[in-house]
Amino acid sequence: MNACIISFGSIESKSNGYFVRVCNIVEEVSRFYNKAVVLEFPDENIQRIQKVKNVTYIRLHGNELTSNKLTNFFKKIITFDPLHNLKFQIFSFLQLWRYKNQISSADIVIIEGCLIPAANIIAKLLRKKVMLDTHGVNKLLAKHFKKRRILAYFLRTLFWDFLERVTMKLSDIVVAVSEKERKFVINEYHVAQSKVFRVPNVVKLTKSTSRDDIVEALRKKLGLESKIVVSFIGDMRVVHNADAVEYIINELAPQVWGKRKDVVFLIIGKGKERFNCNLPNVFFTGFVDDSALYLGMSDICIAPLRVGCGVKTKIMEYLIHGKPIVATFIGAEGLEPMISNLDQNFVRIVSLNTFYETLIDAISNLHKLNAIKVQIDPQIFLERFRKKLSEVFYYAQKV
Repeated sequence: MNACIISFGSIESKSNGYFVRVCNIVEEVSRFYNKAVVLEFPDENIQRIQKVKNVTYIRLHGNELTSNKLTNFFKKIITFDPLHNLKFQIFSFLQLWRYKNQISSADIVIIEGCLIPAANIIAKLLRKKVMLDTHGVNKLLAKHFKKRRILAYFLRTLFWDFLERVTMKLSDIVVAVSEKERKFVINEYHVAQSKVFRVPNVVKLTKSTSRDDIVEALRKKLGLESKIVVSFIGDMRVVHNADAVEYIINELAPQVWGKRKDVVFLIIGKGKERFNCNLPNVFFTGFVDDSALYLGMSDICIAPLRVGCGVKTKIMEYLIHGKPIVATFIGAEGLEPMISNLDQNFVRIVSLNTFYETLIDAISNLHKLNAIKVQIDPQIFLERFRKKLSEVFYYAQKV
């Protein structure tokens, strides 16, 4: 049996939750199917064809990012570039049609997200079985902009609602990451309940450990030996992470600086060039190959998300590394059953209105938080992920 995965890229970077999930799905596909081809649309020019074991990666053109005054204006006003999206819709169809033989030879076509409708259209023209992995319902994300950025809310709702309806209609199986989103897909998009599955996210430990000597060496290198480090991790080219960082640098960090000069915010991930920040208590690391080192040196981890959908892998990473967490309800969405079993002082889920006060209280009681031992076994995430995904693959063989 063969599989074809169609995705944005470059997935091996694992630079955000989307790529982490796709990497994990590709790994499971390679275990379940004899051969797999990944057709991916990276946002930069990289090597075209690469083979790893029984998986062949083919990089396609059409999603390369550009930066100019017009694209930056669109992103600032409506949070996305409609010209880039329009260009991508055209190029993605042409590129995928060029590789239609790869799609045609697959027993199942797995499409990562609702924003590549050309993949659904071509797969159905070739009479292929289609599995759509939503990653998150974009219409739910758009709703969070309603009170703050009405134009972004209107255009995102209009554009993404159309794409989600089309791609779900052209899919034999739809996968959601949480029970809330599974029910939303069934009720809002009228997809048959038997076709909609929940497959949770999974996070694995990164390659480095958090040994004290390594952590202290990194703190010294960054000049943070005597500081309390509050960390946020995420690809800031993604709208919900960019919005959270705007809140950190425009509101949260200045407030904390007025109260505590010994606290610094460490922003980990791609996209730091998007922000013009000269605050003395904010440090951007850029993309790092091994986030375990930086999370290991963190005292508290935060997720002050104001918009979002799906399940945030950053919270799962924080938990695996045993770090106290302060997050909004949106940041913790989909992980409520797990969090409810943990010490409420260790994982604090609050509204944005009380985020600053909650963080200051956590910082003031850091010695107590350090005494709380939270052990989250990443193997639990992996086993649950594999079980649910296997159910989808077996169902796909029957329909």
